[in-house]
Amino acid sequence: MLSHHFFWKHAVRNGFFSKPTRVLYRKSMALVRFTYVGMLMLLFVHFYAGNNAGTHLMYHPLWPVQFLKSVPVNQLYLFFHVVLFLVFSFTAMYPRKVGWRLLSFVFYFMYVAFLNSFGKINHSLHLPLILLFCLVFVPDKKTNQYREKTILAVATAQFFVLFAYSLTGFWKVFWGVIEFFTKDVSLFSPLTMRNIIIRDYQLTSPTLVGEFLLEYYIIAWWVYLVAVYVEFFSVLVFFKPQLHRIWGCLLLGLHFGTHLILNVNMHPAPLVLGVLFINSPFYKKTSVLNSIKTLPIIDWFTFFTQKFLQKKPNNF
Repeated sequence: MLSHHFFWKHAVRNGFFSKPTRVLYRKSMALVRFTYVGMLMLLFVHFYAGNNAGTHLMYHPLWPVQFLKSVPVNQLYLFFHVVLFLVFSFTAMYPRKVGWRLLSFVFYFMYVAFLNSFGKINHSLHLPLILLFCLVFVPDKKTNQYREKTILAVATAQFFVLFAYSLTGFWKVFWGVIEFFTKDVSLFSPLTMRNIIIRDYQLTSPTLVGEFLLEYYIIAWWVYLVAVYVEFFSVLVFFKPQLHRIWGCLLLGLHFGTHLILNVNMHPAPLVLGVLFINSPFYKKTSVLNSIKTLPIIDWFTFFTQKFLQKKPNNF
């Protein structure tokens, strides 16, 4: 049925579901369980990195926590951490229970809204939110074809996370094209990354790597172009299971580089990327050469080259 679906047929053609269903299901459920164990670990990171433990109130409450605007922040902070610790613990022990997974998403959704109710949005929190939302749709064993539906739910989580990265790359390219015609410095200018670093250092302390790239801004520009390439084409990697681990490592490297250069942390990213892509149930082992051939743009070039040669006569 999937081979004729307008979306999933592209995954089927690339051997996305080439492994036996029982193997994919077992690996998918292991992924689900480890997700909530990882969320427990992430909760401790939030707890020790948090700075909203004062007795003041939220001064810009978002709509999911609007009804809690009169509750002191320190009480909300303690409440969310205790509740999420219990919910994530029970979900990790009983990952097949839909109710626990639903509670995990709802309370973490409210927690993310709470953390973003102080006048600034932390976009890194959206990655685990996407993952937890998709895992709500993992069925229990009483559902017909529960194995297949579990596999599709995990694959859907992969797609939306990669799509989120592609959106960030798309807007960089979109505004880069506009600024190319309207401003002196754009995505296509060697001064792009240098200007980003200078702007960021007005708010944060300079880093050793950032200061080096300020001096050698040509290197910084090429690093930026590689980062945009990785982000922009992320969604296409979804259909290439042989690239899942490679792209997961590239995206982790992107966040690591952002921390070294701009001192911007995204604590949830390693968890989400590690669970979904470095530990991807759909990953297919292949040689380094074959992996390079399937990289976006390179495989397009190969495809159109083959089509061009097929059109030529035999004596060409």
